[in-house]
Amino acid sequence: MADFVVFTFVEMVVRNLPALVMLVICAIVSWTQWQRHPASARWALFAFLWFLAVDFVIITWISVRDLVLANNPRAQLDDLLYGMVLSSLEALGFLFFLFAVNAARTPYRPRTFFDEFTDDDPPPPKSQTSGKDQICEK
Repeated sequence: MADFVVFTFVEMVVRNLPALVMLVICAIVSWTQWQRHPASARWALFAFLWFLAVDFVIITWISVRDLVLANNPRAQLDDLLYGMVLSSLEALGFLFFLFAVNAARTPYRPRTFFDEFTDDDPPPPKSQTSGKDQICEK
């Protein structure tokens, strides 16, 4: 039976190999972009590593599920519960990506700027990415 578990684990890793390799590549790219925006890169790296770890936990669970639930009278209910927990762990990875996107966002005006627009408000800052963005002043 242990051979079956190992065979199932290896088969599932091979099936998911493109996604696992892509997660490793994305984690490496996030790590290399650390200098540009550390907070965003940190959250993205954590999210990619989280997905990688959760994928291995899910693959391991699929491999040993039949052994764990073999003599359990509530096997179907327990399998549903374990599936929901694993799905929640995966959803947490998407939350980490949301944190990464939010960390990359830099507000370009305070929120109060749009509440009451007056002519006394300073113009928005010039873009730092290109010199083509010019503000027309009259």
